[in-house]
Amino acid sequence: MEEEQKLQEYIQILDKKVYKQDFQNNYQYILPHEHLFQIIPTENKEFLYSTLTIQNIKTISKNPDNCLENLNISDTILQDNELKQFSKNIKLDENKKMLIIESTNNINGQSLQKLQQLQQSNQNLIDIVFGYTYVVDKNSLYQNEEKNLIMHSVENIIQSIKYQFQYGTENGLKPSFIGEICLNQIDLNDNVLQNMVCGYLQVSNQYNTPVYFNLQYNYQNYDKISQLLKQCGQQNYNNKVYILWNPYINFQFEKSANYNGEVQITKISTQLKEIKNLLDKGYKIGIDTVRYSDQQQELGYFLKQLLLINQDYCKQILISTGINYKSDLTLYGGNGISDCFYFKNILQELQVNEIQLKDMFYTNFQELFFWAKEKIKVEKVEMFKCNICKKEFEEGKIDKFKKFGKEFCSMKCLKAFLK
Repeated sequence: MEEEQKLQEYIQILDKKVYKQDFQNNYQYILPHEHLFQIIPTENKEFLYSTLTIQNIKTISKNPDNCLENLNISDTILQDNELKQFSKNIKLDENKKMLIIESTNNINGQSLQKLQQLQQSNQNLIDIVFGYTYVVDKNSLYQNEEKNLIMHSVENIIQSIKYQFQYGTENGLKPSFIGEICLNQIDLNDNVLQNMVCGYLQVSNQYNTPVYFNLQYNYQNYDKISQLLKQCGQQNYNNKVYILWNPYINFQFEKSANYNGEVQITKISTQLKEIKNLLDKGYKIGIDTVRYSDQQQELGYFLKQLLLINQDYCKQILISTGINYKSDLTLYGGNGISDCFYFKNILQELQVNEIQLKDMFYTNFQELFFWAKEKIKVEKVEMFKCNICKKEFEEGKIDKFKKFGKEFCSMKCLKAFLK
C-alpha cells in the first residue's frame, strides 16, 4: 500500500508519547501543578522544629516552613502512599488515568529516576509529564560584574535554554514544557534574573509552550508580572499563554441583614475585581487548593461569583493540589492529592455545573501541551463505495459482493440491484 506522512501532535510522558487523538481516551483528570519530589534549600536557620512529630504537627500545619524536615519530599514511598489513598477516595472510570504535571524546580529534586519509579508502580493510575526549569544559582556567579553580565546575557541564556530544552536535560529526556517562574524570587533590579525571565519568554514563545508564573500568594506580584513583560518586550508575546498560579485572595468578614432583619456574617474577598481584570486580559488562573486549605469554602464561593459575572471564565481557571510539604501528605495529617477533589465537591454543592467543572479539572489544560509535532508514516486506506446505498467502507473490513463489475456492501444491496 502507498505510504504518506503527516504531522501528529503529542505530549511527552516520561518515556512515551501520547498523541492528541488518543488523549481523551486515556485521561479523566489532569493535575497541572504538582511537586512530587523536592528539596527546598533555605538559609533560614530559625526553625521551631528539626523533626516531624505528633506533638508538633498542628503547629507545623499552620506554618509548614518552620520545620526544616517538613520542607523536603524525597521519598517515593510517601508518594506511592498518596496515590493509593487517592485511588481509594476518588473513583476513576475504567481504563482512565490521571495525568500529573510535575513542575518541581530541577535543582529542588526533580529526579527522573524517582518519577519513573512512581509511574511504574502506579501504571494503572497515573502518567507524569515533567518540565524543564532553567535556574541561575546566584551563589556560584562570578564576582566580576562585567563577565557576569556577558555570561548571563539574554542571548546566552536563550541559547542555553533552547539547547537544554530541545535536546534534553542531562538525563537525556526531552521535557514537555518550560516552567515555572516563582515571582517571590525575582528581583526586578537584578539583571541576571531579569535576563532569565526574558530568555524563558522568548523560548516559550518560539515553541508555543505555556508560561508558568507563580504569584505565591503575594499581592505585590501582580505588578511584577506587568513590569517583567514590559521589560522583556510584551508586544512580542500577545498570543502567549500565561498561567498565574496562586493569586492573592484575602477574605474579610462582612455583616449584612437578610429579609427577616437577621444579621448575617459572611466572608467576602476584596480581590474579585483584580482577578476579573486578569481574566479579562486573557491570563489563566491556577489554584493550588492546599494553599487555601483554611478557606476552601470561601474560595469556592469566590469562584462561583466569578462564574456568575461571566460563565466563560471557567475556561481560564485551572485546579490542582500543589503539595509542597510533608504536612500536606495524608501520612502527616493533610488531605494529600485528593485535596482538590474535596474542593470539587464544594463547587458541586455551590451548583457549579459539570461542564464548568470538566473545564477546570481537565479540558483547559488538555490543549496547552500539544505544541510538539512529529512526522509519522501512515498507510493510505483503500475504500470502496456501495453502488446502491452509496456508503463508503474500508477494504477488508467487511465482506463485499461483486456483480457485473459493480461492488455491494451487503446481500440486501445486491438483491436491490438485481431487481
